[in-house]
Amino acid sequence: MGTYRPASVHHIASPVVESILQMPIPSYQDCMLPLLEAVRDGSEHQLKIVVPELAIKFHLTTAELEETLPSGPQPLFYNRVAWATARCPPRISIEADTPRDPRSGPPNNPG
Repeated sequence: MGTYRPASVHHIASPVVESILQMPIPSYQDCMLPLLEAVRDGSEHQLKIVVPELAIKFHLTTAELEETLPSGPQPLFYNRVAWATARCPPRISIEADTPRDPRSGPPNNPG
């Protein structure tokens, strides 16, 4: 009798695995509900703490977290979470890592 060799995950569920592996970095709209859930306790939160929590929730890889905006060195996912925070209700308190002029809007563009 031969030894049992399980089929690879790609062999069993190739279309499913491929779709998961090729998921893009979430848009700022996709980040909004998980962001609101992460800060729902009503206390003040810092963006530098919230971003890694959301990255875990979205199962982002190190390579995806290191992907930057075409217009500059800011990480794309960080930028998208920053845009999501800019669209949160005013009673939600999420502090940016650096002080900004509130009239200038979110940093860069939503990518």
